[in-house]
Amino acid sequence: MLAGAWVIWDLGRLIGRMGALTVEQQAVEINTFASRLDAAFKEVESTNARLKVTEFEDDIAGLYNRRLILRRLEEESRFSRPLALVLLE
Repeated sequence: MLAGAWVIWDLGRLIGRMGALTVEQQAVEINTFASRLDAAFKEVESTNARLKVTEFEDDIAGLYNRRLILRRLEEESRFSRPLALVLLE
């Protein structure tokens, strides 16, 4: 999230300087900004992937939690077939 805020701030700064630059310098600045934006997007994607994994796992034991069980039950109930669930502790 911090990377996104930094990219927005950097974009505003870039637009403010565009009037004094030549076309070649503007192209270099835009390419630099595009690479920074790409890096920020990749960071957001990796953070979302980590969040998706931690959503269904217990932090301490690393085992699946109740949310995953509820989601799987919901998915299986769509097929209207008999379903058995065994919980062991």
